[in-house]
Amino acid sequence: MDTAVDTAALRHASAPALGSWPARRARIAPHRPALVEGERTVTYTELAERTARLAAVLAGRGIGPGDRVAYLGQNAISVFETYFAAWLLGAIVAPLNYRLAAAEIRYMLEDSGASLLVHSADADALVAATAPAVPVLKVGAEYEDAVAATEPLADPPAVTLDDPAILLYTSGTTGRPKAAVLTHGNLTWNTINQLAHVDVLSTDHALCISPLFHCVGLGQVTLPTLFKGGCVEPLASFDAGAVLARIGEAGVASFSAVPTMLQMMVEHPGWQTAELGTLHTVLYGGSPVQERVARAWLDRGVQVQQGYGMTEAAPGVYMVPRGATPTGRSRWGSRTSPPTSPCSATASASRSAPSPPSCSCAARTCSPATGTGGRSRRPRSSTASGSAPVTCCGWRPTAGPTSSTASRT
Repeated sequence: MDTAVDTAALRHASAPALGSWPARRARIAPHRPALVEGERTVTYTELAERTARLAAVLAGRGIGPGDRVAYLGQNAISVFETYFAAWLLGAIVAPLNYRLAAAEIRYMLEDSGASLLVHSADADALVAATAPAVPVLKVGAEYEDAVAATEPLADPPAVTLDDPAILLYTSGTTGRPKAAVLTHGNLTWNTINQLAHVDVLSTDHALCISPLFHCVGLGQVTLPTLFKGGCVEPLASFDAGAVLARIGEAGVASFSAVPTMLQMMVEHPGWQTAELGTLHTVLYGGSPVQERVARAWLDRGVQVQQGYGMTEAAPGVYMVPRGATPTGRSRWGSRTSPPTSPCSATASASRSAPSPPSCSCAARTCSPATGTGGRSRRPRSSTASGSAPVTCCGWRPTAGPTSSTASRT
Protein backbone atom coordinates (compact mmCIF):
# COMPACT_ATOMS: atom_id res chain seq x y z
CA MET A 1 0.00 0.00 0.00
CA ASP A 2 1.15 3.54 -0.70
CA THR A 3 2.48 4.73 2.67
CA ALA A 4 1.61 8.36 1.88
CA VAL A 5 -2.04 7.40 1.55
CA ASP A 6 -1.92 5.32 4.71
CA THR A 7 -0.24 8.02 6.77
CA ALA A 8 -2.53 10.79 5.58
CA ALA A 9 -5.76 8.91 6.12
CA LEU A 10 -4.72 7.85 9.62
CA ARG A 11 -3.13 11.12 10.72
CA HIS A 12 -5.85 11.78 13.26
CA ALA A 13 -6.05 8.28 14.71
CA SER A 14 -7.64 9.52 17.93
CA ALA A 15 -10.77 10.42 15.96
CA PRO A 16 -11.53 7.40 13.75
CA ALA A 17 -14.22 9.00 11.61
CA LEU A 18 -15.72 7.20 8.63
CA GLY A 19 -13.27 8.58 6.07
CA SER A 20 -10.42 6.67 7.69
CA TRP A 21 -12.10 3.25 7.37
CA PRO A 22 -10.66 2.24 3.96
CA ALA A 23 -7.07 3.01 5.00
CA ARG A 24 -7.49 1.34 8.38
CA ARG A 25 -8.71 -1.87 6.80
CA ALA A 26 -6.03 -1.65 4.10
CA ARG A 27 -3.38 -1.85 6.81
CA ILE A 28 -4.92 -5.07 8.09
CA ALA A 29 -5.87 -6.81 4.85
CA PRO A 30 -4.53 -4.82 1.89
CA HIS A 31 -5.37 -7.34 -0.81
CA ARG A 32 -8.80 -8.39 0.39
CA PRO A 33 -11.67 -7.39 -1.93
CA ALA A 34 -13.68 -4.47 -0.57
CA LEU A 35 -16.16 -3.84 -3.38
CA VAL A 36 -17.34 -5.84 -6.38
CA GLU A 37 -19.40 -4.54 -9.29
CA GLY A 38 -19.85 -6.82 -12.30
CA GLU A 39 -16.40 -7.95 -13.40
CA ARG A 40 -14.66 -5.23 -11.41
CA THR A 41 -13.12 -5.81 -7.98
CA VAL A 42 -11.61 -3.10 -5.77
CA THR A 43 -9.31 -4.18 -2.94
CA TYR A 44 -9.02 -2.28 0.32
CA THR A 45 -5.67 -0.89 -0.81
CA GLU A 46 -7.24 0.36 -4.02
CA LEU A 47 -10.25 1.76 -2.17
CA ALA A 48 -8.01 3.66 0.23
CA GLU A 49 -5.92 4.98 -2.66
CA ARG A 50 -8.89 6.02 -4.79
CA THR A 51 -10.68 7.55 -1.80
CA ALA A 52 -7.65 9.72 -1.00
CA ARG A 53 -7.27 10.77 -4.65
CA LEU A 54 -10.96 11.58 -5.01
CA ALA A 55 -10.82 13.56 -1.77
CA ALA A 56 -8.05 15.66 -3.34
CA VAL A 57 -10.18 16.09 -6.47
CA LEU A 58 -13.08 17.34 -4.36
CA ALA A 59 -10.78 19.63 -2.37
CA GLY A 60 -9.51 21.07 -5.65
CA ARG A 61 -13.10 21.94 -6.49
CA GLY A 62 -13.51 23.88 -3.27
CA ILE A 63 -14.97 21.20 -1.03
CA GLY A 64 -13.93 21.35 2.62
CA PRO A 65 -15.23 20.57 6.11
CA GLY A 66 -18.96 21.16 6.43
CA ASP A 67 -19.60 21.49 2.68
CA ARG A 68 -22.30 19.29 1.17
CA VAL A 69 -21.57 16.86 -1.66
CA ALA A 70 -24.70 15.51 -3.32
CA TYR A 71 -24.76 12.16 -5.12
CA LEU A 72 -27.37 11.05 -7.64
CA GLY A 73 -27.32 7.58 -9.16
CA GLN A 74 -27.89 3.89 -8.64
CA ASN A 75 -25.81 1.73 -6.30
CA ALA A 76 -22.25 1.46 -7.56
CA ILE A 77 -18.63 1.48 -6.40
CA SER A 78 -18.48 5.20 -7.17
CA VAL A 79 -21.11 5.86 -4.48
CA PHE A 80 -18.85 4.41 -1.80
CA GLU A 81 -15.80 6.21 -3.16
CA THR A 82 -17.64 9.53 -3.12
CA TYR A 83 -18.97 9.00 0.40
CA PHE A 84 -15.60 8.01 1.87
CA ALA A 85 -13.79 10.80 0.02
CA ALA A 86 -16.23 13.42 1.30
CA TRP A 87 -15.96 12.03 4.82
CA LEU A 88 -12.17 12.11 4.66
CA LEU A 89 -12.47 15.85 3.94
CA GLY A 90 -14.98 16.42 6.72
CA ALA A 91 -17.64 17.21 4.10
CA ILE A 92 -21.25 16.08 4.40
CA VAL A 93 -22.80 13.65 1.92
CA ALA A 94 -26.29 14.39 0.59
CA PRO A 95 -27.59 11.32 -1.28
CA LEU A 96 -30.49 12.03 -3.62
CA ASN A 97 -33.28 9.66 -4.59
CA TYR A 98 -32.95 8.94 -8.32
CA ARG A 99 -36.60 7.86 -8.42
CA LEU A 100 -37.81 11.42 -7.83
CA ALA A 101 -38.73 14.06 -10.40
CA ALA A 102 -36.46 16.89 -11.47
CA ALA A 103 -38.34 19.48 -9.41
CA GLU A 104 -37.83 17.42 -6.27
CA ILE A 105 -34.12 16.94 -6.97
CA ARG A 106 -33.77 20.66 -7.60
CA TYR A 107 -35.47 21.39 -4.28
CA MET A 108 -33.17 19.05 -2.33
CA LEU A 109 -30.04 20.45 -3.96
CA GLU A 110 -31.13 23.92 -2.87
CA ASP A 111 -32.35 22.82 0.56
CA SER A 112 -29.18 20.88 1.35
CA GLY A 113 -26.92 23.72 0.26
CA ALA A 114 -24.95 21.34 -1.94
CA SER A 115 -21.68 22.72 -3.31
CA LEU A 116 -21.16 19.88 -5.81
CA LEU A 117 -23.27 17.21 -7.49
CA VAL A 118 -21.67 13.87 -8.37
CA HIS A 119 -23.81 11.65 -10.59
CA SER A 120 -23.59 8.46 -12.63
CA ALA A 121 -24.66 7.95 -16.24
CA ASP A 122 -27.99 6.37 -15.29
CA ALA A 123 -29.02 9.79 -13.92
CA ASP A 124 -28.04 11.78 -17.04
CA ALA A 125 -31.61 12.54 -18.11
CA LEU A 126 -32.67 13.46 -14.57
CA VAL A 127 -29.68 15.78 -14.15
CA ALA A 128 -30.40 17.44 -17.49
CA ALA A 129 -34.03 18.01 -16.50
CA THR A 130 -32.97 19.30 -13.10
CA ALA A 131 -30.52 21.86 -14.54
CA PRO A 132 -28.57 22.08 -11.27
CA ALA A 133 -27.17 25.45 -10.25
CA VAL A 134 -24.07 23.82 -8.73
CA PRO A 135 -20.95 22.34 -10.34
CA VAL A 136 -21.31 18.75 -11.56
CA LEU A 137 -18.86 15.83 -11.66
CA LYS A 138 -20.03 12.91 -13.80
CA VAL A 139 -18.88 9.38 -13.03
CA GLY A 140 -17.17 7.98 -16.10
CA ALA A 141 -14.27 9.34 -18.12
CA GLU A 142 -14.27 12.74 -16.39
CA TYR A 143 -14.34 11.15 -12.94
CA GLU A 144 -11.70 8.51 -13.72
CA ASP A 145 -9.36 10.99 -15.42
CA ALA A 146 -9.56 13.32 -12.43
CA VAL A 147 -8.84 10.51 -9.95
CA ALA A 148 -5.90 9.20 -12.00
CA ALA A 149 -4.34 12.65 -12.48
CA THR A 150 -4.59 13.80 -8.86
CA GLU A 151 -2.21 12.97 -6.03
CA PRO A 152 -3.78 11.53 -2.87
CA LEU A 153 -4.91 14.04 -0.26
CA ALA A 154 -1.79 14.83 1.75
CA ASP A 155 -3.19 16.57 4.81
CA PRO A 156 -6.79 15.67 5.66
CA PRO A 157 -8.50 17.82 8.29
CA ALA A 158 -9.31 16.45 11.73
CA VAL A 159 -12.80 14.93 11.69
CA THR A 160 -14.45 13.72 14.88
CA LEU A 161 -17.30 11.34 15.59
CA ASP A 162 -19.46 14.31 16.56
CA ASP A 163 -19.13 15.91 13.13
CA PRO A 164 -22.06 15.58 10.69
CA ALA A 165 -21.51 12.95 7.99
CA ILE A 166 -24.68 12.64 5.95
CA LEU A 167 -28.02 14.27 5.20
CA LEU A 168 -30.64 11.59 4.60
CA TYR A 169 -33.87 12.98 3.20
CA THR A 170 -37.02 11.51 4.65
CA SER A 171 -40.45 12.56 3.44
CA GLY A 172 -42.31 12.27 6.72
CA THR A 173 -46.08 12.57 6.60
CA THR A 174 -46.58 16.23 5.69
CA GLY A 175 -44.74 18.98 3.85
CA ARG A 176 -41.60 18.70 1.80
CA PRO A 177 -38.77 16.23 2.45
CA LYS A 178 -36.52 17.05 5.39
CA ALA A 179 -32.94 15.91 5.86
CA ALA A 180 -32.00 14.03 9.00
CA VAL A 181 -28.44 14.89 10.02
CA LEU A 182 -26.42 11.83 11.01
CA THR A 183 -22.94 12.14 12.46
CA HIS A 184 -19.90 9.93 12.03
CA GLY A 185 -20.71 8.66 15.51
CA ASN A 186 -24.29 7.81 14.57
CA LEU A 187 -23.17 5.53 11.75
CA THR A 188 -20.28 4.08 13.74
CA TRP A 189 -22.47 3.15 16.73
CA ASN A 190 -25.10 1.71 14.42
CA THR A 191 -22.35 -0.51 13.02
CA ILE A 192 -21.25 -1.62 16.49
CA ASN A 193 -24.82 -2.34 17.54
CA GLN A 194 -25.43 -4.47 14.47
CA LEU A 195 -22.24 -6.43 15.13
CA ALA A 196 -23.62 -7.18 18.59
CA HIS A 197 -26.60 -8.92 16.98
CA VAL A 198 -25.22 -10.31 13.72
CA ASP A 199 -22.09 -12.39 13.16
CA VAL A 200 -20.23 -10.55 10.41
CA LEU A 201 -16.92 -12.01 9.20
CA SER A 202 -14.04 -10.56 7.23
CA THR A 203 -14.64 -13.32 4.70
CA ASP A 204 -18.30 -12.39 4.14
CA HIS A 205 -19.60 -11.38 0.72
CA ALA A 206 -22.62 -9.10 1.22
CA LEU A 207 -25.09 -7.81 -1.33
CA CYS A 208 -26.10 -4.14 -1.09
CA ILE A 209 -29.63 -4.34 -2.48
CA SER A 210 -31.36 -1.37 -0.85
CA PRO A 211 -30.50 1.98 -2.46
CA LEU A 212 -27.65 3.92 -0.90
CA PHE A 213 -29.75 7.07 -0.65
CA HIS A 214 -31.70 5.19 2.04
CA CYS A 215 -30.63 4.52 5.61
CA VAL A 216 -31.03 0.73 5.23
CA GLY A 217 -28.82 0.55 2.15
CA LEU A 218 -25.98 2.21 4.00
CA GLY A 219 -26.39 1.27 7.64
CA GLN A 220 -27.71 -2.31 7.60
CA VAL A 221 -25.18 -4.97 6.54
CA THR A 222 -23.18 -2.66 4.24
CA LEU A 223 -21.11 -0.53 6.64
CA PRO A 224 -20.78 -3.36 9.20
CA THR A 225 -19.36 -5.63 6.48
CA LEU A 226 -16.84 -3.00 5.36
CA PHE A 227 -15.92 -2.31 8.99
CA LYS A 228 -15.06 -6.00 9.44
CA GLY A 229 -13.14 -6.16 6.16
CA GLY A 230 -15.66 -8.15 4.17
CA CYS A 231 -16.68 -7.62 0.55
CA VAL A 232 -19.76 -5.61 -0.48
CA GLU A 233 -21.38 -5.96 -3.89
CA PRO A 234 -23.69 -3.04 -4.74
CA LEU A 235 -26.61 -3.91 -7.02
CA ALA A 236 -28.01 -1.20 -9.28
CA SER A 237 -31.51 -2.64 -9.05
CA PHE A 238 -33.39 -5.55 -7.52
CA ASP A 239 -34.28 -8.61 -9.56
CA ALA A 240 -35.41 -11.65 -7.58
CA GLY A 241 -33.98 -14.21 -9.98
CA ALA A 242 -30.66 -12.41 -10.33
CA VAL A 243 -30.25 -12.14 -6.57
CA LEU A 244 -31.03 -15.84 -6.07
CA ALA A 245 -28.49 -16.77 -8.74
CA ARG A 246 -25.86 -14.42 -7.34
CA ILE A 247 -26.11 -15.93 -3.86
CA GLY A 248 -24.87 -19.25 -5.23
CA GLU A 249 -22.38 -17.81 -7.72
CA ALA A 250 -20.56 -15.53 -5.27
CA GLY A 251 -21.15 -17.40 -2.02
CA VAL A 252 -23.18 -14.51 -0.63
CA ALA A 253 -23.40 -14.48 3.16
CA SER A 254 -25.76 -11.59 3.88
CA PHE A 255 -28.08 -8.88 2.65
CA SER A 256 -30.90 -6.67 3.90
CA ALA A 257 -34.26 -6.27 2.21
CA VAL A 258 -37.90 -5.39 2.67
CA PRO A 259 -40.55 -8.12 3.04
CA THR A 260 -41.79 -7.65 -0.53
CA MET A 261 -38.33 -8.58 -1.85
CA LEU A 262 -38.25 -11.69 0.36
CA GLN A 263 -41.68 -12.66 -0.97
CA MET A 264 -40.65 -12.11 -4.59
CA MET A 265 -37.66 -14.42 -4.14
CA VAL A 266 -39.79 -17.13 -2.51
CA GLU A 267 -42.29 -16.93 -5.37
CA HIS A 268 -39.64 -16.95 -8.11
CA PRO A 269 -39.40 -20.12 -10.24
CA GLY A 270 -35.75 -20.50 -9.27
CA TRP A 271 -36.42 -20.53 -5.53
CA GLN A 272 -36.38 -24.28 -4.97
CA THR A 273 -33.15 -24.86 -6.88
CA ALA A 274 -31.29 -21.76 -5.67
CA GLU A 275 -28.09 -22.48 -3.72
CA LEU A 276 -28.46 -20.74 -0.36
CA GLY A 277 -25.90 -22.69 1.65
CA THR A 278 -23.57 -19.74 2.29
CA LEU A 279 -26.34 -17.35 3.34
CA HIS A 280 -26.35 -16.81 7.09
CA THR A 281 -27.86 -13.33 7.58
CA VAL A 282 -30.97 -11.81 6.02
CA LEU A 283 -32.26 -8.67 7.74
CA TYR A 284 -35.56 -7.03 6.93
CA GLY A 285 -37.74 -4.20 8.17
CA GLY A 286 -40.32 -1.66 7.12
CA SER A 287 -43.29 -3.96 7.65
CA PRO A 288 -44.05 -7.47 8.98
CA VAL A 289 -43.16 -10.47 6.86
CA GLN A 290 -45.93 -12.92 6.02
CA GLU A 291 -45.73 -16.15 7.99
CA ARG A 292 -45.65 -18.28 4.83
CA VAL A 293 -42.69 -16.26 3.54
CA ALA A 294 -40.78 -16.57 6.80
CA ARG A 295 -41.51 -20.30 6.88
CA ALA A 296 -40.22 -20.68 3.33
CA TRP A 297 -36.89 -19.10 4.28
CA LEU A 298 -36.67 -21.18 7.46
CA ASP A 299 -37.37 -24.32 5.47
CA ARG A 300 -34.33 -23.46 3.34
CA GLY A 301 -32.22 -23.10 6.49
CA VAL A 302 -32.17 -19.29 6.62
CA GLN A 303 -33.50 -17.35 9.60
CA VAL A 304 -34.72 -13.91 8.55
CA GLN A 305 -34.20 -11.32 11.28
CA GLN A 306 -36.54 -8.40 11.72
CA GLY A 307 -35.22 -5.02 12.75
CA TYR A 308 -37.01 -1.87 13.78
CA GLY A 309 -35.50 1.51 13.14
CA MET A 310 -35.83 4.90 11.53
CA THR A 311 -33.70 7.22 9.47
CA GLU A 312 -33.09 9.45 12.48
CA ALA A 313 -31.62 6.50 14.42
CA ALA A 314 -29.04 5.67 11.70
CA PRO A 315 -31.25 3.43 11.47
CA GLY A 316 -31.09 0.56 13.97
CA VAL A 317 -33.14 0.67 17.18
CA TYR A 318 -34.23 -2.92 17.84
CA MET A 319 -33.30 -6.28 16.34
CA VAL A 320 -34.71 -9.77 16.75
CA PRO A 321 -32.05 -11.85 18.58
CA ARG A 322 -30.55 -14.53 16.40
CA GLY A 323 -31.72 -17.95 17.52
CA ALA A 324 -34.57 -16.53 19.59
CA THR A 325 -36.92 -19.21 20.93
CA PRO A 326 -39.61 -19.66 18.23
CA THR A 327 -42.63 -19.46 20.51
CA GLY A 328 -45.85 -17.78 19.51
CA ARG A 329 -45.34 -15.11 16.90
CA SER A 330 -41.72 -14.47 17.92
CA ARG A 331 -40.61 -16.92 15.21
CA TRP A 332 -41.72 -14.38 12.64
CA GLY A 333 -39.82 -11.51 14.21
CA SER A 334 -42.50 -9.90 16.38
CA ARG A 335 -40.26 -9.74 19.46
CA THR A 336 -37.13 -7.69 19.36
CA SER A 337 -34.30 -6.78 21.68
CA PRO A 338 -32.49 -3.47 22.01
CA PRO A 339 -28.91 -2.94 20.91
CA THR A 340 -26.36 -3.93 23.51
CA SER A 341 -23.80 -1.12 23.31
CA PRO A 342 -23.38 1.24 26.30
CA CYS A 343 -25.36 4.02 24.60
CA SER A 344 -28.16 2.18 22.96
CA ALA A 345 -31.87 1.64 23.26
CA THR A 346 -33.58 1.55 26.64
CA ALA A 347 -37.11 0.88 27.80
CA SER A 348 -39.68 3.66 27.65
CA ALA A 349 -40.14 3.50 31.42
CA SER A 350 -37.42 6.10 31.87
CA ARG A 351 -38.66 8.66 34.39
CA SER A 352 -36.70 11.42 32.67
CA ALA A 353 -38.94 11.48 29.61
CA PRO A 354 -42.74 11.47 29.38
CA SER A 355 -44.31 8.97 27.01
CA PRO A 356 -46.82 10.18 24.43
CA PRO A 357 -50.37 9.05 25.12
CA SER A 358 -50.69 7.12 21.83
CA CYS A 359 -47.32 5.35 21.89
CA SER A 360 -46.32 2.26 23.85
CA CYS A 361 -42.64 2.25 22.96
CA ALA A 362 -39.76 4.68 23.26
CA ALA A 363 -36.13 4.15 22.38
CA ARG A 364 -33.10 6.02 23.62
CA THR A 365 -30.47 5.77 20.92
CA CYS A 366 -26.83 6.70 20.90
CA SER A 367 -26.71 10.13 19.22
CA PRO A 368 -29.94 10.13 17.23
CA ALA A 369 -30.17 12.53 14.31
CA THR A 370 -28.95 15.95 15.35
CA GLY A 371 -31.71 17.87 13.62
CA THR A 372 -32.66 18.78 10.10
CA GLY A 373 -29.98 19.81 7.69
CA GLY A 374 -31.36 22.21 5.15
CA ARG A 375 -29.53 25.28 3.91
CA SER A 376 -30.82 27.51 6.71
CA ARG A 377 -30.40 24.80 9.34
CA ARG A 378 -26.73 24.09 9.83
CA PRO A 379 -26.12 20.73 11.51
CA ARG A 380 -25.40 21.14 15.19
CA SER A 381 -23.27 19.01 17.48
CA SER A 382 -24.83 15.75 18.59
CA THR A 383 -23.74 16.33 22.18
CA ALA A 384 -26.91 18.09 23.23
CA SER A 385 -29.27 15.61 21.63
CA GLY A 386 -27.27 12.42 22.03
CA SER A 387 -29.63 11.01 24.65
CA ALA A 388 -32.93 12.33 23.35
CA PRO A 389 -35.60 9.60 23.29
CA VAL A 390 -37.15 8.80 19.93
CA THR A 391 -40.34 6.79 19.71
CA CYS A 392 -41.86 4.53 17.12
CA CYS A 393 -44.33 7.22 16.09
CA GLY A 394 -41.73 9.94 15.65
CA TRP A 395 -42.43 11.59 19.01
CA ARG A 396 -39.69 13.17 21.05
CA PRO A 397 -39.44 15.76 23.84
CA THR A 398 -38.79 19.18 22.33
CA ALA A 399 -36.20 20.26 24.87
CA GLY A 400 -34.26 17.08 25.58
CA PRO A 401 -34.83 14.14 27.90
CA THR A 402 -36.13 16.19 30.83
CA SER A 403 -38.72 18.17 28.85
CA SER A 404 -42.37 17.98 29.75
CA THR A 405 -43.48 18.93 26.26
CA ALA A 406 -43.47 16.78 23.17
CA SER A 407 -43.74 17.01 19.43
CA ARG A 408 -43.87 14.80 16.36
CA THR A 409 -41.10 15.07 13.78
